[in-house]
Amino acid sequence: LLDRGPQSRKAMDLLMRLQSQAPDSGGRVHVLLGNHELMNLSGDLRDVSDAEHAALADLGGHAAAFAHDGHYGSWLLNLPFMIRINGILFTHGGLPPMLDDFSLAEINETARQDLRTLLTEGQRLREAGVLAGEIDLLSATYEASDETLAALGAKFVSAADSKLLGAQGPLWYRGTAACHEVLENPGVTATLAALNAQKVVVGHTPTANREINGRLNKRVYVIDTGMLAQVYKGNPRMLEITAARLRALDAGGEEVPITHLPAADPLLQLASDNYQLQEGAQGITPLTFADPATGNFESDGALPGVFRKLSKRDARRAIAAYRLDRELGINMVPASLQRNIGKQQGVVIAWPHRPFPESTRQQSNIRRPNWCARDSDFSLLAAFDALIGKTDRSANNLFYERGTMNIRITENFNAFGTATKLPQTAMQRVLPRALQDPLQRLNMENLSTLLQDLLKPKEIQALLNRRDAIVLWPRSQ
Repeated sequence: LLDRGPQSRKAMDLLMRLQSQAPDSGGRVHVLLGNHELMNLSGDLRDVSDAEHAALADLGGHAAAFAHDGHYGSWLLNLPFMIRINGILFTHGGLPPMLDDFSLAEINETARQDLRTLLTEGQRLREAGVLAGEIDLLSATYEASDETLAALGAKFVSAADSKLLGAQGPLWYRGTAACHEVLENPGVTATLAALNAQKVVVGHTPTANREINGRLNKRVYVIDTGMLAQVYKGNPRMLEITAARLRALDAGGEEVPITHLPAADPLLQLASDNYQLQEGAQGITPLTFADPATGNFESDGALPGVFRKLSKRDARRAIAAYRLDRELGINMVPASLQRNIGKQQGVVIAWPHRPFPESTRQQSNIRRPNWCARDSDFSLLAAFDALIGKTDRSANNLFYERGTMNIRITENFNAFGTATKLPQTAMQRVLPRALQDPLQRLNMENLSTLLQDLLKPKEIQALLNRRDAIVLWPRSQ
């Protein structure tokens, strides 16, 4: 509800009023704490606008209004961190692995007590002159000396170091919304089971397409659509849940699509002949797709795609990489089909809009955070490259989608063959635990069914030999 705008107080007043009015109409309004509510309570005011400070003057200013006994602070302190309604969890950030050690009641009780202790002890320490009035209480113990920690006291230090309040707690954790599906799925599965739920609804992480997204087999719904338009350029959306279904609505109450991830591969469109070549360079030619209603070719096309001219052998290897990638659920290789266009033979590839290579990321110093708690999708990439025998992964054939920063990899035809020795790589050889079982399930029978039209039996056997070496790698935590 708070920050980056001038009307946070009005937003709180509205929800407080609706909370009290709803029972008289046979309903309930549940309000959850988010990370920005926590920030305002603890004194992290970096996103509080001048207008917000002015709006709280009649309550004695921001500090008084958000104190543990203040008008808004006392209300916020009684809000839950997480609730469950009819088997669906609701929490602001996500489901970090730490939650497996708590019941739902313990999450709320422990987090609320830690927060209350932080605020009451923090106020005492400020009044005693031990802490400056403008310091963020959650950062007060960072790099503190032993003498300072002793002065702060054990109660305050313990609350400030609370896992539930910290950067990997449920108000801040982005992995449920943004970590790679293969890596996040086991953790979400375990936490949902531990908390007796089937699904979870989260906010906090604005979706790339500014629509409600479903992921992890419709068990996670990410509903932050960036509706604060002046900052996030998004859309107001709501998720309506009934006994019959879940659906997304716009501000006018009209149904809009939910984007379920990962998106379905656009194979039908790739397989069609309803495209033509544009002028291209370096053997990769952009495609223009025809409007199915008019038959006219539009400059943007309905699907970003490219045609890569390749020999028959290389085209087969490119397709083999795509099929194997999907079999393992990694989804880093763009959808690919072997096609001939005119007298040219090669592969048609579904290519994301304006991707950029790792070389550009390095040169432009673009930060790419790792939102996963247990691992990184680079570990998935390292394992996949080792599996297919990719020897020349570089900053020029490793790409990122704009917005999502999802990895997309090319030049996969320079792989396979009969070598059984794993290629050297700069990436750390750590096997994600979530990939262990999918790799172990590969055998000559199912790989032959998957790849026999593309690879020779001895190439498939070499792939299995490389797999046997990969499963001996150290496991991720």
